[in-house]
Amino acid sequence: RVIAQPEKILCNGFESCLGFKGGFSAYYKIACNGLKSCRDTVGSLTAPIVTCDGDIACNEKKLIATGSLPKGEQNFIACNGNKACIEANLISDKMVSCDGDCTCKDARIEAKKVECAGKRACYGARIFDANTIYGYGFNAGSLANLM
Repeated sequence: RVIAQPEKILCNGFESCLGFKGGFSAYYKIACNGLKSCRDTVGSLTAPIVTCDGDIACNEKKLIATGSLPKGEQNFIACNGNKACIEANLISDKMVSCDGDCTCKDARIEAKKVECAGKRACYGARIFDANTIYGYGFNAGSLANLM
């Protein structure tokens, strides 16, 4: 049985996409916008654009931003919800952005460009292969390890 890959997966409600088995992928975007969304899934979330805008979303997950996009767009992972992407494994061909209180805390980040813009964003993170790292918030990037 062949299942077509969807263009977008939108997890907008409270605890939406909770406990998906086998991970999930889309050929354009995965958006975890609801409070505590995309948690307790088994496997990775893979798409050219992955966003975790919900508070406490995508924690302890493997997020992969890779694939083809229209000209002028770039692959990225955006963790914008407060306490989103804590202890996550974030892998992008281009950029990872952590913009919220305690986003990407203790995460493993692998990207060419990393932005840590919230209070304690990227706190204690391990950052690999970055050409450019920005730290904008109070204690952003504190105790991070550059590999």
